[in-house]
Amino acid sequence: MIKCHGLRVGAIGLVAAFAMSTANPAPAASPDSDALSRVEAAMQASAATAIPQAPLHVQPCSGGMAAGVYPCSNVDLLEFMPHATFATATGNSVKTNSLWGWTDPVTGHEWVLLGLNNGTAFIDISNPEAPLYAGKLPTHIGTSNTWRDVRVYQNHAYIVSEQAGHGMQVFDLNQLRNVLAPPVIFTETAFYNRVSNTHTISINEDSGYAYLVGTTGTNGSGNVQTCGGNMHIVNLANPASPQFVSCYNDGGYIHENQCFTYHGPDL
Repeated sequence: MIKCHGLRVGAIGLVAAFAMSTANPAPAASPDSDALSRVEAAMQASAATAIPQAPLHVQPCSGGMAAGVYPCSNVDLLEFMPHATFATATGNSVKTNSLWGWTDPVTGHEWVLLGLNNGTAFIDISNPEAPLYAGKLPTHIGTSNTWRDVRVYQNHAYIVSEQAGHGMQVFDLNQLRNVLAPPVIFTETAFYNRVSNTHTISINEDSGYAYLVGTTGTNGSGNVQTCGGNMHIVNLANPASPQFVSCYNDGGYIHENQCFTYHGPDL
């Protein structure tokens, strides 16, 4: 039995509105797009006044602080990689928003797949005291968008963004073990154009299906299936060639989701 749990935008929009403004908001096409634009503006303003930080290496937890900056309790800071490590977006400072992981089945190396506002960074953390920034896959379109989400299936990364027209990037992770002169600029292995902007992707690794949600716009493409912002279902049987399967739309917009095969008792 496959179960999918989704978080609808009603609660998200309500919380964001309460936390950020007490005034009556202007009418908007989508509560979520209004909330995201306000958060994006706040983050841009914060980044504009931020002081660049230097890298840190092996900072013990002492007196409840690591490096005199980070509160801690019996946990040492092994490494800190500042945003400047990943270069800069055009006309904007680089920011991070989300990450996922991958273990190379051949070498056993552990990797961080880090969502940036202008692409995806790949970092080898096999030695946590000396992480290696191998390179970046630039965003498919646009120059800067805070929202990016990454998931992995069959040694391929699937990357979506709230950037209109971004679609879904497919990246063969096997090529990471062949990087000789890091950091390098990678190119996408394949591109899936049946979505435009997407907020979240989840993958059921038991079934090989991906579920994209928050696909609200078409960016003028007649090939896009928004599924009403609900679940856009993709078959990953051929990892480098995703195929659209169907929509699941019971009304409303889904912001976050998780799909899995349930192996427990029927209740």
